[in-house]
Amino acid sequence: MSENRMGETKLREQQERAARSAKAATTCQSPAHVVWKIVGGAALAFAAVTLIANLDDIRRYIRISRM
Repeated sequence: MSENRMGETKLREQQERAARSAKAATTCQSPAHVVWKIVGGAALAFAAVTLIANLDDIRRYIRISRM
C-alpha cells in the first residue's frame, strides 16, 4: 500500500515539474529575450522604411525589365 502512495507522490511531483517547465517556456521574460525583441523590431522597422523609400526605384526597375 505504501508503494502505491509513493508512486502517486512521484507522479504528482513529475506532473507539477512538467507544468512549471511548460509555463516557464511560454512566459519567457528574461532580459536577453526582451533585448532580442527590441533589436528584431528595430531591424524590421528599418527594413520597412528602406523598402518604402526605394519603392519608386523598384517600380521603375520592374517597368524597364518588362519592356
